[in-house]
Amino acid sequence: MAIPSSSADRAALSGGRNDEFRYLYQNAGSGFQEIIVRMSYFDGSVNAWSKVGPMLRSSTASNSAYYMLRATHGNNISAQWRNNTGNNSSSVSGPPYNVPVYMRITKSGNTVTSSFGYNGSNWTELDSRSMNNLGSNFLVGVAVGSHTAGDYAEGRFEIVSIR
Repeated sequence: MAIPSSSADRAALSGGRNDEFRYLYQNAGSGFQEIIVRMSYFDGSVNAWSKVGPMLRSSTASNSAYYMLRATHGNNISAQWRNNTGNNSSSVSGPPYNVPVYMRITKSGNTVTSSFGYNGSNWTELDSRSMNNLGSNFLVGVAVGSHTAGDYAEGRFEIVSIR
């Protein structure tokens, strides 16, 4: 599955209060445990801060609470979140990564944990935190942002598992 984007994610996905990105999602449902994606290709070469990865989100509102495990084109894998609607987002940076890479977000109660790996069974945890404001009807999916309006980024995913 290929997901293209030419949206400016300069706000929330880059630390601000409002988001612009392409998001392929579904309702998580009450039994949600995890999303695992295998990113096999990422073309975001026009901007080192273009990004792609799995995301949990309270709604489609541009300033909603969210949690994303993101791989940037010219930088590292990292976790980014906005715990309260309307707030700025925060992030924690991780190490460089290689493609293909497996990316996973798990949720147990209000605790969200992100990890990555290269074989789909051995995981390196990047971040774990309480996300109290995702709500019970949150969304789960994959997001792609090019960082600059009009620039192109594309993420390709061979495996998307939501359970």
